[in-house]
Amino acid sequence: MKNFLNISLKAKLILLITVISLISTIVGLQLVQKYEHSRIKSYLMSESELIADLIGEFSITALIFNDYDGLDDIFKKAQTIDEISGIVIFDSSNTAVSAIYKDDNWNRLIRFHNLPYRKDSTVVGDNYLIVNKKIIYKGVEYGKIVVLSKYQKFNLWINQLNISVFVVLFIVLVITFILSLIFHKVITGQIEELTKVSGKILETSDFSIRLKSKNQDEIGLLMKTFNKMLEMIELQNHQNELSRKVLHDSEKRYRTLFDLSPVPMLIFNKDICKMYNNAAVEMMDFDNASEMHFKNIFKSNNPDSYNSIFNNIDDNLSSSDDFYITDKNNQHRFVELFSVRLIDNNEKSLIVMVLDITSKLEYEKQLQKLNEELEIRVRKRTEELQITLNQINEQNYILNLKEKELHKAKEQAESANKIKSEFIANISHEIRTPMNVIKGYSDMLLKRIVNSEDTKLIQSIIYNSDTLLSIINDILDFSKIEAGKLEIVPDLINISNIINELKNAFGQRCKEKGLELIIENHISSTSVILMDGFRLNQILMNLLSNAIKFTNKGFVKLTANIAGSDKEPSKLILSVEDSGAGIKAENLEYIFDAFAQENWKNKIQNKGTGLGLTITRKLVENMNGKISVSSQINSGTRFEIVFDNIGIPGEDAKHLEISTSYDKVDKLSQNIYSLVIDDYDLNRIVLKDKLEDFGINVYEAFDENSTNEMLNDISFDIIFIDLILEEVNGADLAVSIRNHPRHKNAILIAYTASMSYNYDNNIFDGLITKPIKNKELNDIILKNFSISNESESIGRDSLINEDEYSLAIDFVSNNIEPAFESFSKNYSYESLIELNNVFMNNETLSKISLIRDFVSRLNQYRIASDKDKILNLLNTSKLLKNQLFYLKHNI
Repeated sequence: MKNFLNISLKAKLILLITVISLISTIVGLQLVQKYEHSRIKSYLMSESELIADLIGEFSITALIFNDYDGLDDIFKKAQTIDEISGIVIFDSSNTAVSAIYKDDNWNRLIRFHNLPYRKDSTVVGDNYLIVNKKIIYKGVEYGKIVVLSKYQKFNLWINQLNISVFVVLFIVLVITFILSLIFHKVITGQIEELTKVSGKILETSDFSIRLKSKNQDEIGLLMKTFNKMLEMIELQNHQNELSRKVLHDSEKRYRTLFDLSPVPMLIFNKDICKMYNNAAVEMMDFDNASEMHFKNIFKSNNPDSYNSIFNNIDDNLSSSDDFYITDKNNQHRFVELFSVRLIDNNEKSLIVMVLDITSKLEYEKQLQKLNEELEIRVRKRTEELQITLNQINEQNYILNLKEKELHKAKEQAESANKIKSEFIANISHEIRTPMNVIKGYSDMLLKRIVNSEDTKLIQSIIYNSDTLLSIINDILDFSKIEAGKLEIVPDLINISNIINELKNAFGQRCKEKGLELIIENHISSTSVILMDGFRLNQILMNLLSNAIKFTNKGFVKLTANIAGSDKEPSKLILSVEDSGAGIKAENLEYIFDAFAQENWKNKIQNKGTGLGLTITRKLVENMNGKISVSSQINSGTRFEIVFDNIGIPGEDAKHLEISTSYDKVDKLSQNIYSLVIDDYDLNRIVLKDKLEDFGINVYEAFDENSTNEMLNDISFDIIFIDLILEEVNGADLAVSIRNHPRHKNAILIAYTASMSYNYDNNIFDGLITKPIKNKELNDIILKNFSISNESESIGRDSLINEDEYSLAIDFVSNNIEPAFESFSKNYSYESLIELNNVFMNNETLSKISLIRDFVSRLNQYRIASDKDKILNLLNTSKLLKNQLFYLKHNI
């Protein structure tokens, strides 16, 4: 292939024409040869089949009458045909009855092809042809005939055909070669001329030479294009010559202007001076600045000045006046440099122009001196005026000084108050921790001791522990109030519930002291208001506790009223009255002050902090209410509280139930496992004892490692975590438990002795404080595991059958659980309203107390827009379903 590419275009053209013609002729002759070969073979086969048909017809009579001698006459006549080499006739049983052979090999071929037993067929061999046909007369087969023909005629014809093909092929090859020699000049002549002209132009660089062509074909177009290209090159050369001349003249003028410029100028390339003018030589101390570095010529004490000049990457003019040079007199001259970037032949250079500013700086110094003298004169005059002004402002200064002292004193007081609040919160936590142990162990002893005298001693310990805890709570609340951190959390509450709980709480104390506790509740048992129930309960407890404390005989009375309609915002009026010693009129004005106690009171008998009424008034005022007091000596005291514009939800909360006391949870029927995490052994013992009263299996952990060991070994239903652990933060430990695959759905309860500790309700399901109150713990167990005292609940819902419980279970799956998913994603209240509509439209669901209570609480939280409580309640749907399953299967 390489040799072919190197030969001349003439030889290539002749060779290609000859080869293409030869290949085309060979292909055509091969096709003709195949066609003739097929045609001759078909002709011979037709001829042999015709002879077989004729001989078969003549043989029918002999086969019918078994006259096989008559067949010899037929065979003798057939022997005169040169192409026939043998004939064999078989009867109907495939037995040869007559045959002639011109060659003994034919008998072997008949046996080889098993012809008597084959259907009509024609066998073509290398040099023979065998026709095998049935002899049939009127649809009856009498035998078979086999005709054997030589292939000599066919081979003769084929040989003649091959000779003809080779002769034609030779003639075509000769003609093609001759014609290619004759006509190649038509194509290659102009190309050879184009090659010669190109070589001449390359040698002489004479682009005025042109090609002559009269052809209109592609080669002629190529030659015209070549001429056009030569014209363009010639024109471009002419323009380049003119440009070079103009550039030379421009460079000459630029060089003259550069050299004769009165402004010293230097050109730098990569920090090296490549060119400078005469003015630069006259100003500076050098005769030849070529190849000098920028920093060797221009000095500066500021490195940034060098960057602003030499590293100027923009096309804009940059300047700096922080440089100085040494002139020929070896004197420093201060100069201002101007630089601009120049790009020539893709090479960046920097033109630096130098301006001598030494005289300018001297002038500025003189001007500055004059300004200083003027400033001295002005200062003297100003001082005279200032003396007068100082006299005028002296009093203002003294007042400002006093104001600063007051402000500083205020800051110190606030700081002290903050330290005090923090101290109180910390000391509260430290006191509550041992108090939890004292109360817990007292409760444990109370369960174990049967002796009545010992029981009184334990009850005395518990009572005084509660008193001490109340004092701690008062101090902490007072600290919160002073720090402005007291929070009021409104919620839907039932006043009757709170009053009944107070009646249970103070009934025994009044009985022990010989007092009558009178409750006058004029509020409907279904009335619900929006208020902070915890703080309202604290207010009434403070007033009732004071009333009982300072009353030795007679009564203590609690009255409750709502003024106005049940459906319209109105007033809540509460009063606490006693028949005690009363308060002097002159002492009423400061009865609500902190640490204030009447002088006549027996301070030994009536111990306290003196903060109860102060806290009560602050709570009332923060809840937008008013408190007043009236009293007469030896006639008792009456406190009245009025809350204006209270909200009454009405129908939205009609399902709230009234409880006269909290339900004590009996031992649970479920097999519940609990883990108590606390680094203080005595605290764990107290909580463990209380939990075991419910029949709960309790395990203990004291740090992160022991917790992880327990979590890996046992699946817990509820976990209590002390928020303040020694080695790990309780909230962080709770997060790791939430991420544990076996405990991600466990109930997490935080418990702490700190009243100021904020816990994350997205992690924890509840919070109890130390000392642990039985009611708080009871409520948590009741909420999460008990079925509201199953025996009572089942009795209350005794008319509910299995199908109705199944309907309630479907309601949880199809409505409550989807509502939880929807609300947890986008806080959609529509899903809660839809859930309530389904409940309201189904009488069966309203008959089941568990469902009724759940929807009632959900409506309370929805009306109050309390998202956290809604999520916590909806998250108990799994427990609700388990409780319904239990009821269904224990009817």
